[in-house]
Amino acid sequence: NPFMRGDSVMPHIRQKMEDFKLDLEEICSGNKEFTFILDDPTSSSYIQSFYAPDPDPQLRIETYERTHEQNDNIGLLDMKTEGYEEEAKKEEPTGNSEVKTEENIE
Repeated sequence: NPFMRGDSVMPHIRQKMEDFKLDLEEICSGNKEFTFILDDPTSSSYIQSFYAPDPDPQLRIETYERTHEQNDNIGLLDMKTEGYEEEAKKEEPTGNSEVKTEENIE
């Protein structure tokens, strides 16, 4: 990204990026502890536990109710869960349509 390197980056931004890079290198090399928080409102992630079937002492699982905003973001507020049967019946063909087969196509 040209705005994070080179002449166009502001000095304080450059220093923040350099500090972040150094922290990340320390984490990857195992020299710095860190906490990874995975917030998955759809519960579609998987984390391997090497202690299974026993509880993992370094893993904490929290179950929570999704917020209104999270439900909206994943499309649950747009789903119709009641009355859809009536709408489906209204959209069914009335039987006046003709099925085209090879014999009756001109």
